[in-house]
Amino acid sequence: MAEHPIPADKQYYATFTEMQDRVDNDLHALFLNASAVPAGDADRNITLIGRFYLSGMDNGTIDREGLAGISDLLLAIDGIDSRDDLTGTTIVLLEQGFSPAYYYWAGVNPEDSTEVVPALYQGGLGLPDRDYYLRNDTGSVELQDAYREHIARVLMLAGETAGQAATDAETVYAMEKALAAAHLGAEENRDPQTVNAYYDPTGNEMVFPAAILQPPFFDPDADPAFNYAALGWVIGHEMTHAQKAQWYARRPD
Repeated sequence: MAEHPIPADKQYYATFTEMQDRVDNDLHALFLNASAVPAGDADRNITLIGRFYLSGMDNGTIDREGLAGISDLLLAIDGIDSRDDLTGTTIVLLEQGFSPAYYYWAGVNPEDSTEVVPALYQGGLGLPDRDYYLRNDTGSVELQDAYREHIARVLMLAGETAGQAATDAETVYAMEKALAAAHLGAEENRDPQTVNAYYDPTGNEMVFPAAILQPPFFDPDADPAFNYAALGWVIGHEMTHAQKAQWYARRPD
């Protein structure tokens, strides 16, 4: 730990964290290069990537426009006064790409892989998972207090007074905590990181994103035996998830 301290912006640092950092740096370099190419000197995709990146970095325009781009959505949220209003506004937010209380998408039916059906997944939390809201040890309470302060700062940036922001932050946190209490815990959910391989039971397939094909799991300059061993370990690991999924499906309870 003394020789390899955990970075201040990380909860932990492991192999996949290092790989994710490399991928993020590569993507950042791609965005910078795309944004520096004159529009007429690049293909359409490079131009779109460059313009998209520059639009996100244009703080002056962003500050001038403020909340204008989402004013209609904010008015709809402010107008919620019943269950029907909540349902309607939630649908509108989902259509706009938000996930106010849950995620919704089309997925393969786990009972019949020939069907594509609506899929739902728990959401609506600003902290990583339910346990962050439910723990009551000193460190967790300090984190919860800091998160409420963060919510208040965001509301102040949106134009609220300090007093109103503090009050509304408590309301937001209380809503998230109520949602968290109904969530499955980390043990019941397994998150696949962006650079990580994973097993998908709905398609009975193992997926290996291109980003995992980098050291320490793959190196084009390494001895083939090294690559076979490293990726073979990952394949074996994902196979155990496949077996576990089948075991859960056969459980009588």
